[in-house]
Amino acid sequence: MPYLISALLPDYPQGSGLLTSQTVEAIAVFYINIILSFLGLLAVVVMIWGGVKMLSAAGNAEQFKSGRTILVGAVIGFLLVIVSFAVVATIISVFGTPGTGVAPQSSGPGLNIGVGVSF
Repeated sequence: MPYLISALLPDYPQGSGLLTSQTVEAIAVFYINIILSFLGLLAVVVMIWGGVKMLSAAGNAEQFKSGRTILVGAVIGFLLVIVSFAVVATIISVFGTPGTGVAPQSSGPGLNIGVGVSF
């Protein structure tokens, strides 16, 4: 339990005017992670929308084709989000600064960079 509580406490001096003690790399990774997660969720929602549109076509070829186009676009978008996660992870593993929490740590097998993806 102390770990949960201490995680809420700032680790920068009070009254220093500093908003955070995070490095630029860590902040960038945080926001990129949020944006890519949101885009992945959006792609899944659009996939569901395209699938529902295809199922509700009821023999209407135009509506079925429209749903299929939406579904294919969403799948391509989802794949782009996954590739983006991999690119960000690769860039951080190559250019990340050790000790900032951004560079990979040797904690065991595999590559876990903290970008929401493990290889």
